[in-house]
Amino acid sequence: MEGDTPVTQQLKTLQGRLVASAQRLDETLAQRKTFEQIAKRLREERLGLQNRARVGKGPSWSCADTAPSVTLLGAQPGEQGARPDGAHTREP
Repeated sequence: MEGDTPVTQQLKTLQGRLVASAQRLDETLAQRKTFEQIAKRLREERLGLQNRARVGKGPSWSCADTAPSVTLLGAQPGEQGARPDGAHTREP
């Protein structure tokens, strides 16, 4: 700017830095709020799972429930289930 004194130029530079810093602070605070919400949901979920385990109900899903269906997906007729090494899918 023409006619600006060195002090005025310095003030404008500092003002620009302050505005940029305020914007970064706002972005950081928004990220912090998001992370705090995620952490809160995870804590609540963990407590809920701990309470269910304490009561003995366990999760509504379990490996035991899904294991037979997963095992039988690759089974050939007459086989009990898929072989863990995937040999049932290989050509002889």
